[in-house]
Amino acid sequence: FPDLAAALKLFNDEFNAGLIAPAKLKLKGLDASETGRFEQISALYHPGSAAKLKEYSMALLQDEGLMRKVPGFKVSTIKAFAYGGCDSPLCDQLIFLQEWLSERRPRAIRYEEGYWYYNEEKAFTEIVSSPDNLPCAIRAKRPVVVFPRNEDDLIEMRHALHDYLMRHLYTLDCHISKAAGRMVFHVPDETKARLDDLVKKVKAQVDGANPVDVIREVTTRIQWQSQSSDYHDSHLMLVYSDMEPDDNMSIAQLWEWKAEVDKMEKPPMVIMAVDFEKKEGGDILEKKQITSSLTLGLEHVYVLTPESDTTGQQVNKNSRTVHQRNAWLQANRQAEIDRICEELVRFKGSVIDFYIIAPGLGNLAGIIGQLRAKGQWPLPSRPNWRVSLYSGQYNLGGMTQGDLEALSEIMQHSSDPLVDVGKFPFFGGKGCHPWTDSLTTFASPSMASAISVQTPLLGAALTSFNDEFNAGLVNPHSKDFFSKKPLTEDEAARYARYKAAFVYERADTVRTFCKCVVEDPDIFKKLPDFKKSTFTAFAYGGCDSPLCDQLIFAYEYLKVKNPSALNMQTGKWFFDAEKGFSQVRQDEGRFPAIQPTLKDPLDEVVLADLRSALQKYLLQHLDDIRCVKHHSR
Repeated sequence: FPDLAAALKLFNDEFNAGLIAPAKLKLKGLDASETGRFEQISALYHPGSAAKLKEYSMALLQDEGLMRKVPGFKVSTIKAFAYGGCDSPLCDQLIFLQEWLSERRPRAIRYEEGYWYYNEEKAFTEIVSSPDNLPCAIRAKRPVVVFPRNEDDLIEMRHALHDYLMRHLYTLDCHISKAAGRMVFHVPDETKARLDDLVKKVKAQVDGANPVDVIREVTTRIQWQSQSSDYHDSHLMLVYSDMEPDDNMSIAQLWEWKAEVDKMEKPPMVIMAVDFEKKEGGDILEKKQITSSLTLGLEHVYVLTPESDTTGQQVNKNSRTVHQRNAWLQANRQAEIDRICEELVRFKGSVIDFYIIAPGLGNLAGIIGQLRAKGQWPLPSRPNWRVSLYSGQYNLGGMTQGDLEALSEIMQHSSDPLVDVGKFPFFGGKGCHPWTDSLTTFASPSMASAISVQTPLLGAALTSFNDEFNAGLVNPHSKDFFSKKPLTEDEAARYARYKAAFVYERADTVRTFCKCVVEDPDIFKKLPDFKKSTFTAFAYGGCDSPLCDQLIFAYEYLKVKNPSALNMQTGKWFFDAEKGFSQVRQDEGRFPAIQPTLKDPLDEVVLADLRSALQKYLLQHLDDIRCVKHHSR
């Protein structure tokens, strides 16, 4: 922000020049030699010249005898001028720090409570215990840092001052095109280079290595969370996910929420489903692993390939290549299922909150089948399974018959109905609010800027993942976007020119293609509605992500905070395999289920509250996993 920096420097030079004027320094006890030197240095003082002020301050700073007699509170100002910097008091920002500490680090702050007393003669205030002899009995409290020399606490305060200011500035930054949506991350070249190098290092690891081992070398600000046996939690949060950005955000939000509401201490157990044929081509796997690590801070995630992958040689539909990790992961699949089962058997608590936010791919069947084969099903501790499912068409389309049977078996050990959350019904179907089109239209205006400041490498990773992954979603060589609304002959000719420039591996050509489509109104209006936000975000440098898995968190949040905003359809869970969607019916179905929907999908107060909650619990998690001990400098 060069204009702001220049304004701050100009203000500093004019305002602070008066603070270090020779007459204002009031040096006392100078001997004759010191007086002579001070007079010589004083002649350099010129309040209208930044160069002269710097020269004057440097001359003072280099005279140790004179500097010993400068009042202590003036020293930092002289040093700042000498080296071309700015000096400003740490005063008014303490009101923000008090509020931040009270909310986020209550152990680090205490309050002196009593009555407010203003000493007019000495011009200071204090908190006294009794209102006697006071002109007005004003109740007051004064915040005091509990451990004033605890550098970890001080560094956290420093980060908070920086992060919240920068979030605000990035929100105001006019270089971000509003047309790109709200998920536009500020990615400096240096950060992008760090990410590119990290992707290469993760890709270069030997089979079976943990990506976190490489990521932790680059990212020292994360306190990595492990499934330590030290935890004796009654709750286990179990997540089956394909670890796309919206999945990671959902896991982070639910983790924070369950820690707050259920007092859950144990980190979640996460199983990642990969599908090299449909998704994990190119560098997508590595970018998912990096993005999920930076978002969640988990030391370990289980990885499973589809049951249908029997060769480990799946050709990705976009990159047209076989991923180097495919063969090893496929060969290791059964061993990974064994490890998952062993961890589930070790759980001694009473509740498993199971979140299914990815296609089953035969993996649910594989896990339950192995537990049964080992004689460990139901689990020895007989926990109550509370199951939540994101029932998007893609997820349900990837459910095998074995997965559905495994889900039915799990529900036999649940005293709660399955929670079936789908975006279309949740937001009111065709009567939905325009805000709910995707994450880029729903997110808070400050969300991307907050992530860019708080975890810059994560902002870069989300951008890089978007550019590669979403290129497949807008690939004109593999998709016909106009089958339902055909183009005219002239439109088709223009579209052919746009299409010819598209190269999947080159983000600049993808952006050019999308921009051509978006800025051609006749063609753009015929694009399927669910594709428009993705094309628009690409066209103007933004990211697009579905607003899907986070709706499970949205439901849990509203259920506690604003239950009257929800409708609950109760009945039995029915899956229409032919059409690829689920329903909650009264007449037939596999097991008890509920399907939550918004009572009024156009209620902007409720939608704004959800938007705020999505951001709050995500940023809170990113803050909670940060380790400040590595940043004492």
